[in-house]
Amino acid sequence: MKTRKPLARDGSARRKPKASPRAAAPVMARHRLPVIGEKLFGPEWRVPMARILGVQTRTIRRWERTGAPLSQAVANTVWLLARVHQLEAELTTARRAAGLFDFDPTTGGKP
Repeated sequence: MKTRKPLARDGSARRKPKASPRAAAPVMARHRLPVIGEKLFGPEWRVPMARILGVQTRTIRRWERTGAPLSQAVANTVWLLARVHQLEAELTTARRAAGLFDFDPTTGGKP
């Protein structure tokens, strides 16, 4: 005979509590955030990255200073930004090697 799970006081079935995202282990090394930020946005990277991630600049500084864990969503977004930047650089290199140039309206498309 199967045993039933005990019911909560109100008679409903008990549910497992959801894990807090803050309880997750760090998914990005502390030293990687400034490196990626500078590659993407230059030396003043904190403000534009905060805007894209939808957080305050002081949150970026806290992550950088304390090594506080990033949520999986934030880490994935930062990784995707870095990957897009890398692919854009590769595409530009391939276009230049093929003799194709990006259109620049200020020069009429001339390199």
